[in-house]
Amino acid sequence: MYTPRSGNGPFPVIVYYHGGGFVIADLDVYNASAQGIAEQTGSIIVSVRHLNINFLLRTMMRLLHTNAS
Repeated sequence: MYTPRSGNGPFPVIVYYHGGGFVIADLDVYNASAQGIAEQTGSIIVSVRHLNINFLLRTMMRLLHTNAS
């Protein structure tokens, strides 16, 4: 999960699926991209592995519940 380094929340949430598709790269390779998106958009970025969809769903529900206004 990546957050903007500045600004006041609540922040929007973007789910980021990296483009490797099990063929090339992984989350570590896309680290700079995800952090850059967080900075440029002022959003929380949830970067997910394709294999861990259950973690994604739990994280999203927790974020939505915690940050609901």
